[in-house]
Amino acid sequence: MRKGIIFAFILILASSFVMADNTYFQGGAGGFETIYLPLDLNKIDVKLNNIRLPELPNNVYLTGGGGWGNVGNNVRIGGFGYGGSIPAISSKNQEITREFDMEISFGGLTVEKAFHPFSFGEITMGFVVGGGAIKLELNRWSD
Repeated sequence: MRKGIIFAFILILASSFVMADNTYFQGGAGGFETIYLPLDLNKIDVKLNNIRLPELPNNVYLTGGGGWGNVGNNVRIGGFGYGGSIPAISSKNQEITREFDMEISFGGLTVEKAFHPFSFGEITMGFVVGGGAIKLELNRWSD
């Protein structure tokens, strides 16, 4: 994996020194996005059912955005970030209330090289360095 990332970085860096006969998409781009993320939460649902909480939804919508800037010869540097949560589910049995909450977030830095073999589109090659987190929280309290 590490050798692949290093190879992609060297290839993109080397291709940025090749002179282009014309330039495309000078400047940059960016904006707001919404992502639909399907989830497989069956193992968590089994544990939640054991403590009498309902099943989680099978998807989550994340919001965020990203952008990039052209630094020359169609090499782009940019970034992105997204986050969202599943609305808290709760259950009350006699005097005890249980609540489960789940949050997802991730982001990263992108470096890519754009190629324009067609007049109607482009092909990009690059890599992402980033990370993310999933936060699961189970609370229990009594009246």
